[in-house]
Amino acid sequence: EVKESVANFNDDVRNLLVGSKSFDGALTIAQADNRWWFKSADKVKISKDVFQGNTVVETQSSWTALAYNFKDLVDRKVVKVGDKVTYSIFTRVKGLPNGQDLQHT
Repeated sequence: EVKESVANFNDDVRNLLVGSKSFDGALTIAQADNRWWFKSADKVKISKDVFQGNTVVETQSSWTALAYNFKDLVDRKVVKVGDKVTYSIFTRVKGLPNGQDLQHT
């Protein structure tokens, strides 16, 4: 059993990224009016896996990803230019030998 505590944690959390459950409409190139696109589309795909009810995106290479057009947040008036926002990503690394951890800082 893992137990952790966090002091001064603000749990007033709001998901600002529209479509982050399924990534519907993700394009293979960046377009000014689209929220989601695949960077290096030949190396990024929507997986058949699901994590806690959410769609999983797979990538086979560094610096490839599913990207979000953060201008969308300003256009929707949920943030202003200069606001600070925090976002988080759940990440899993496949194919490591048993017992080996990936350490990244």
